[in-house]
Amino acid sequence: MDIRVPVYLSKPTRVLFFDSDDVCIFVLFLCIGLTFGGWMYISTIMGPLVYYKVKQHYPAGFLNHMMYFAGLKDFSGYPGFFHRHFCE
Repeated sequence: MDIRVPVYLSKPTRVLFFDSDDVCIFVLFLCIGLTFGGWMYISTIMGPLVYYKVKQHYPAGFLNHMMYFAGLKDFSGYPGFFHRHFCE
């Protein structure tokens, strides 16, 4: 069985000039702004800016790791978060 392991586990996927998590945060706040309207349109600009400032203090791909630790996402080809022993 041939299983490919990525070179960098935390290297995020790029969309144009942005990381995939930047695009997801922007779309999330855009949906919030479109749903509630009014002053919530400001969140479309302020939300990603605040996220960008927080993201600068952490390594690349930290959002994927935070979702992994919260149990919201699994890395394919890797054991789950609660597995303590792993046999190859």
